[in-house]
Amino acid sequence: MANDNKTRIILNRQSDLILTNAVITSPSGLTQADIANLVADLAAINSVDVSLELRLSTEEVVASSKDASIEGRFSTAISSEIVRAESAEGSLTSSLSAETSSPAVSYAFEFSIC
Repeated sequence: MANDNKTRIILNRQSDLILTNAVITSPSGLTQADIANLVADLAAINSVDVSLELRLSTEEVVASSKDASIEGRFSTAISSEIVRAESAEGSLTSSLSAETSSPAVSYAFEFSIC
């Protein structure tokens, strides 16, 4: 279309009129001043976003450090428990082996019934 670069307003859905040198006297909705404020508001939001990202990153580092610390403590405790359990199992196995390999001891008892 030849007139695509001009402002078109549909009036009462009856016709398409082309306005030449149109002036808006009572704007509603966004105005040029709103856009200027919008740019400043977006810059402020971006600044807050960067600040929040930095705080979140710091919290992630702290949480990761605490997780590693807890994981290390549990790993040490579990390793110690495994060593203790294996030692106890070895001791029981050794005791059972000693009992089963020694010669049978016989005991003599006398009972009397009165």
